[in-house]
Amino acid sequence: MTWKFGKIKINGVKCKNDAYVHVDGSVTKRDKSLSKHLKEEYGQTPLTDRELVFLRNEEPEVVYVGTGFCGQLPITYAAKRILDGFDVIMMPTSKELKKALKKEKRKYAAFLHVTC
Repeated sequence: MTWKFGKIKINGVKCKNDAYVHVDGSVTKRDKSLSKHLKEEYGQTPLTDRELVFLRNEEPEVVYVGTGFCGQLPITYAAKRILDGFDVIMMPTSKELKKALKKEKRKYAAFLHVTC
């Protein structure tokens, strides 16, 4: 994983947007349309339960949440309830997160916020 503010490259895939890393290692762009309706309330598009539905099907052993350069990603209460069902590691999207993902031996999924 390489990362600069607003850009990320993970598993060979370059993204200029937030991304999901799935248990099988595939990477997909974040579908903000699922949460955009809450942008005004939170000041930016928060991570919501609607975006985390894939976790139920993939059954990761651990979920990483990269909260952005300064760790400012808002997360809704409903999303936190879903995350409570997993071992969760939440930290700013940084070199430390990169190191953690490289060392991770468990089956994991991740959400990576690439700005703020």
